[in-house]
Amino acid sequence: MYAWKEAKIELNEQKSLQPLKWSDALALAAQDHCEDIGEKGVFGHEGSDGSKVWDRMRRYGDTADSMGESLSFGKSKGTEYMTALFIDDGVANRGHRLSLQFKDYYLTGLAYCSHKSSYHGMVAIAYADDFKINEKGKREIQRRFRSRREGSNVDWRTVRAVSKTSFSTSV
Repeated sequence: MYAWKEAKIELNEQKSLQPLKWSDALALAAQDHCEDIGEKGVFGHEGSDGSKVWDRMRRYGDTADSMGESLSFGKSKGTEYMTALFIDDGVANRGHRLSLQFKDYYLTGLAYCSHKSSYHGMVAIAYADDFKINEKGKREIQRRFRSRREGSNVDWRTVRAVSKTSFSTSV
C-alpha cells in the first residue's frame, strides 16, 4: 500500500490526541542537531560528535522516560514538513508517523536550518514525555532566543502554526 494511502486511513481512524506543549529546552536540542548535520550536509539521528537525541536533550535538562526525534529534509513550509513526516514515505516502520501519534509525548521543540545538500533545508523535532530544565538550559534559552524579545527575522506565527499542527480528524 502507498504511504499516503496508509496515512489517510490512519487519520480517518485515529482518535484525537492532546496538543503538544512547546519546550524551549527541547528546541535547543533540536537546534543543536539541525545545525550540526545541516552544516555538514549529512543525514541521520547521530550527531557528528556521536551524540544521540537523549544526549542532546540531557545537555539542557533531564527527561523522564520517553523521548524521540524526527527529521525531515527539503525546502518546504512548516505544514509540508509535518505532512511529509506523517506520510513517512520511504521509512518502512513509519517511525516519524509513530512519533507524531505517540500519546506519551507531551512536549516538543523544533528547529529549522539550512542543509548543505540538494534538499537545502531541514527540520529537527524533539519530543519528550516530561523535561526538567537545568541551569545550563536556562542560560542557553536566554542567550539563543533573545531575538524573540529584541526583534527577529523569524516569523513566530509560522512556528506557532507548525507547533499546533494536529493530525486529528476529530473536532
